[in-house]
Amino acid sequence: MFPFFLSKKSELMKNYVLITIMMVISHITFGQPEPGVESGLFRLEQGTFNSQQLMMGKRRPPADVIGDYYLTAYWQEGSFVMKDGRKSSTYLLRYDVENALLEIRWKEEQVKVVGEEFLSSFVWQNKDTGKEQQFINAHHFSYGDTRLSGFMELMHTGHDSLLIKTEAYLKKPTYVEGLDMGIRHAEILKQDKFFVSRKGKLSEIRNRKDILTLVEEPYQKAVKQFMKSEHIASDQREGLLRVWKFYESIRENL
Repeated sequence: MFPFFLSKKSELMKNYVLITIMMVISHITFGQPEPGVESGLFRLEQGTFNSQQLMMGKRRPPADVIGDYYLTAYWQEGSFVMKDGRKSSTYLLRYDVENALLEIRWKEEQVKVVGEEFLSSFVWQNKDTGKEQQFINAHHFSYGDTRLSGFMELMHTGHDSLLIKTEAYLKKPTYVEGLDMGIRHAEILKQDKFFVSRKGKLSEIRNRKDILTLVEEPYQKAVKQFMKSEHIASDQREGLLRVWKFYESIRENL
């Protein structure tokens, strides 16, 4: 029995070591923040961020991938509002589209994050365009029977609001070695989806027909002529904004 006991004990020790190694690898892969970055979900309390729960498994771009999950290439100067109504001071911000997290440059070498569970809205001055951008929690809106997640940019506020939801997706390589053709690297791309909010419910705009469906019948002809004369594409941010402002102006004046 003695040799058998040693064999069993040895086998149990092997299993224990294997499980320990797997746990360490998992912690390194998913639980470790970047150097100089404090990671976690935080809430605003007495002017400071206090960690309430750890954020595990934040999705990061795989190795050898072009692009990242951030909405803008640069940190933007702005502020945010928590769901309980408290407002922040001005900080450098950036929005992680894939994980629906606002990152806050709290100090020079410290980044804190807050998710949709606690955050109501944020606003920043875009360095590229020089224009202010406002983002609101998508839980305020329903699309069909579904409540959306993440944050949406409020592009225009009026009788009906115009919003954009940006989503990130991974485009796989298309390279074929035998033919030496295609793209070698995977790439993270971002896609804008346009919505009109009417009484809290969203309608997606994918083409000109969708726009005219949302325009009240007495104004459809005028809006159609405007888009044609101005050569406006319905899938571009600035063009769609011009169409919607035109529609609201003629509705107010007639």
